[in-house]
Amino acid sequence: MYNKQRLHKGTLFTKSFKRLTALVPPLLIYSFVSLSNGEFTEALLIMLGILCIVLLFGTTIDLIKYLRTSYYIENNRFILKTGLMIKKEKDIQISRIQSIDTSESLAHRILKITKVTIQTPGKNILLDAISMDQLNVITSQLYQLNVSIEVMTDDKLMTEESMPQVNLSNKKDEGILLYQLSIIDIVKLTILNISVIRSFILFLFASKFVSNFLIDYVFEQSSQLLNTSISLLTLAILGLIVAIYSIGTIFMIFKHYQFSVFLTDKHLKITRGLLETNSQTVVLENVQSIEEKQNVLMSRFGYTAFTLSIATDENEDENDDKNEEAEDGKVVLLPLVKTNQLTPLMNACFPEYRFESADLITPKRSIRRFIQFRLLFWIIAAVAISMLFWSYAWVIGLIFILLNLLFGYRSQQLNGYKLSEDEITLQVAKRFSVKKTYILRDRILNLKVKQNPFLKKANLARVAFFFAQGQLSQDIELKFIEETDAFELFNWFRPKRGEHNEY
Repeated sequence: MYNKQRLHKGTLFTKSFKRLTALVPPLLIYSFVSLSNGEFTEALLIMLGILCIVLLFGTTIDLIKYLRTSYYIENNRFILKTGLMIKKEKDIQISRIQSIDTSESLAHRILKITKVTIQTPGKNILLDAISMDQLNVITSQLYQLNVSIEVMTDDKLMTEESMPQVNLSNKKDEGILLYQLSIIDIVKLTILNISVIRSFILFLFASKFVSNFLIDYVFEQSSQLLNTSISLLTLAILGLIVAIYSIGTIFMIFKHYQFSVFLTDKHLKITRGLLETNSQTVVLENVQSIEEKQNVLMSRFGYTAFTLSIATDENEDENDDKNEEAEDGKVVLLPLVKTNQLTPLMNACFPEYRFESADLITPKRSIRRFIQFRLLFWIIAAVAISMLFWSYAWVIGLIFILLNLLFGYRSQQLNGYKLSEDEITLQVAKRFSVKKTYILRDRILNLKVKQNPFLKKANLARVAFFFAQGQLSQDIELKFIEETDAFELFNWFRPKRGEHNEY
């Protein structure tokens, strides 16, 4: 493959297919909304016209980019040249390649082609569509070149035995199968997913269903009709919940079908998907932190979920080509797992971590600080909207006030940390869940202790931890903890960073 190669011609079809699937749903919704106004035919013609124009324009651009895209190997570097008006060249050193990941949408699978991501610690190269034969040639030649390259570092010769191990193979031997989701597990994952319930509640309040039916109609009926209306309302809500969960389960099965985690000495390989299959490799050395998230339902039934934060160095040119799991620096490792199965799984992947439980250290006197400002906001908003726009707004305001009190109490009760010699466990309460983050000390970029005069007078402080995630840094903050605890955290972190951080 030392001669320039083109992508598979199927890339024109895959991009058009993706563009079509993105446009059809909103245009169909627009058409059906127009149906209620008696303008369905006119709306349908407009929809077809928009589709044709967008597809024609998009395909023309895709064709130009296809003709101007090529890739090849030269002087131990893999080079990709592409661009619409201005041709850009991207190249990576072969010895720095960490993995070759693949993903296949339904269009790719129909044409028996694949999308490939060649990963390094910095740049990634994306090939939207190549044949399986081309993939085999790429992996074979890159492997042969990689093991034969001799690199000089620190005046020492690195040979094949001492070079970093990379995963350039697309063979069936993927490592030890560590974890796999069954269909039953995916159904459980959907049922225990709080976001489905949250989306349902937001849908009800965002629509006119609550105001037009529940308030203006039900509350104005006689007592007998009111009971009938409430029964019908209950049945309608239950039916809608079942329908939403059923649709959610179908989508989750498509997304997480045969979700599997394979372990090798240096990598974790994650595969999943029914209509669209994905294979993703995570280099263990790139893991910056490990996050465990457990909502109230998962906690009740003894389940939890784990996510990895990884560091990436470069923006991709095309958002369409990003891996959806890692575009923000997060990779789902265990979507749903029994808590009593965690120890062997996590010790196999990350033996250097302790995964200790956090000590709950937030003092009781700080509870008002978790609720006072949000409580004041909802009181003012509910009163203002009730007086100016909608007389029943106080009902919704009262609900949010009670929820705010509950969330504030949870935050005060569940926030905490646990220190070991080289690792910290941070626990922070979210709206409907508890998030535990495990970070090694040498992965923490910065630590900040914050105190305003009011906190200092109360001997309280806020501590923020910064660590790499994606292309930027993320932070986790412990709020309103004892000042002595803040000093303990600062002194624990400072020896590793010298005078870089200032209190």
